Amino acid sequence: MNSSTPAEEIYSRWERFRSLLQEHLPQAEGAFVFSRLNTFYFTGTSANGIFWVPIEGDPILFCRRGAERAAIETPLESIVPFSSYRDIENTFGDLSISLPSTIASEMNGLSWALSRSLTKNLPSIEFVPCDKLIAVTRAKKSEWELQILREAGKKHDKCLTQLLP
Repeated sequence: MNSSTPAEEIYSRWERFRSLLQEHLPQAEGAFVFSRLNTFYFTGTSANGIFWVPIEGDPILFCRRGAERAAIETPLESIVPFSSYRDIENTFGDLSISLPSTIASEMNGLSWALSRSLTKNLPSIEFVPCDKLIAVTRAKKSEWELQILREAGKKHDKCLTQLLP
């Protein structure tokens, strides 16, 4: 089985999440995802950074480390280096994107110190939590994901019923 996430799978995840954002947080113009697990889910790469998924337009992966590897692993076209939350506003400007006034944010993926730094460096932004929407997005399994689960189940069964006894 191929270990990389297909581009169509990644795009489908973005669209499910965007749909939930529009329905449940219509005031937000996009979302920041911080945790490595959710960043991997939405991008297909485990690069260290922040994933920005706008309601419309191309997502951006702000990459602290691993940008070269991310470029190989993800179908994302916009992978930008950053070292501080201060860089986010400048990057949006460099890409001719207006910084939204309200952004949905994964709150569970941030420590207290990092959240204070984020709000300090982006003081005009209202952040609203979207952790539940990420969980709902991840809960719906595609056929590709179901196939992986079935294969894992078969291997688990073999271990429990044939190898261990």
